[in-house]
Amino acid sequence: MDVVISDQVFEHVLDYPRTIAELHRVMRPGGVFLHSFPSRYRCIEGHIFVPMTSMFRPRWWLWLWAALGIRNEFQVGLPAAEVVERNVQFLERGTLYLGPRRIKRDFARYFASVEYVERVFLPYSNRPRKLGKVPFGADIYGLLWNRFLYGRRASAAQDRFDSSESPARATA
Repeated sequence: MDVVISDQVFEHVLDYPRTIAELHRVMRPGGVFLHSFPSRYRCIEGHIFVPMTSMFRPRWWLWLWAALGIRNEFQVGLPAAEVVERNVQFLERGTLYLGPRRIKRDFARYFASVEYVERVFLPYSNRPRKLGKVPFGADIYGLLWNRFLYGRRASAAQDRFDSSESPARATA
């Protein structure tokens, strides 16, 4: 593939190294990617709507919000106990919110020139453009809402050189 784009998919990937190795395998040398990651520091988790559950997941916290009536569209009308169980299962088996340093490090093992590009992306997006025009606005957006990771697969010659030196790339 020449280009790979994903929009808020990677928070559902539970095995980053294997998934990234597969992306590397299917991309042509010189191919590029752009992935959007929801921030783990978002105030409201975007699937179950419980505050801070991308980082903070104790069962009592899920109970509190279920008792207050917080439901996603698939949970409307369900009793609190069932909502809690569904949320626990979803969070444990369906989400993995990694921090930005870890994400970048994992991608950099396989790809060249990996960088976050909110400052480039935000001024041209349908998202809050004004943040792209103020100092640190893109950093705030990335911290509290979404991160955009751009990278490319090295050229064929560079890939051969890297795989001879790096065991991680040699297995990709």
